[in-house]
Amino acid sequence: MKKEEKIEEDIYQKIIENAKKSDKEEKQKILEYLNWKYPHEDIEGVPTKTSVTKIKEMVNAEQVEEQTKNVKFAVEEKKRGKSYNAKT
Repeated sequence: MKKEEKIEEDIYQKIIENAKKSDKEEKQKILEYLNWKYPHEDIEGVPTKTSVTKIKEMVNAEQVEEQTKNVKFAVEEKKRGKSYNAKT
């Protein structure tokens, strides 16, 4: 066995031994680190060198899309309301 392989094996064994010895609190902390998520995933795709104007355009586009959804929903609800009234 090469010296490097021996060192890797020793490190691996120490990790295994420490993992067996660690208490629940340490394991919980490790799990928290492993399961950590970036809190701002919604802006993750925005390039770092985006101009303020471009960001405003993106926000405006989202607002227009949201308003369009609301209008479509309101129109559908109104149509449903008329159809209910027409039946009665």
